[in-house]
Amino acid sequence: MSLSERIKKDFNTAAIVLIPIAIGINIVGQFFVMSLRLPLWLNTVGTMLTGVLCGPWVAAATGILSNVVAAFTIEGPTSLYFAHVNAVYGVVAALLAGRGWFRKAWTAYLSGFVGEIVAIPFGAPVSVLVFGGITAGAGSAITAFVMSTGRSIWESVIATSTVVDGLLDKGPSALIVFFIVRALPKRNLYKFSRAAWNVLGEKTEA
Repeated sequence: MSLSERIKKDFNTAAIVLIPIAIGINIVGQFFVMSLRLPLWLNTVGTMLTGVLCGPWVAAATGILSNVVAAFTIEGPTSLYFAHVNAVYGVVAALLAGRGWFRKAWTAYLSGFVGEIVAIPFGAPVSVLVFGGITAGAGSAITAFVMSTGRSIWESVIATSTVVDGLLDKGPSALIVFFIVRALPKRNLYKFSRAAWNVLGEKTEA
């Protein structure tokens, strides 16, 4: 199957219907933590979900569109600078799901942490060079605290991303995705191009 055929198969009717739902999940999650001023994001659950069910291309589109919607609704222009980072989380989740990481809870959690590690080179430079390490998220308070201990801005941003975003946000987000996909009836999973293998370990016709 060629790349264009693979992409076309991933963007089937079920995926197109799922994308706005996944974007809604991201926006609601981010609005929730912003309202409570928690040092989290919870804006990648929907992105990871599309990655597990539909593959990396659909996940990337969902991540980028989620940040575009957030920019015009709950967060503001800051969100646009990190649209590609949201896409990275989805792509990583999709690739690891293809290796069976979303068939067990602990590996699903670990996949979220891995996604954060992969995303740091994409997000940290934007955070540091564009925003001076302080963005719209409540996690910036932790970054500022780490900086107050004498750490450099780069060390502070990376430490916050690794510990707070990786362990407390992206790991749990991936775990939420695990429970969502495990709760879906098989007949619904079969509607998505990657779900049978990624979730159930069942090979489908190419």
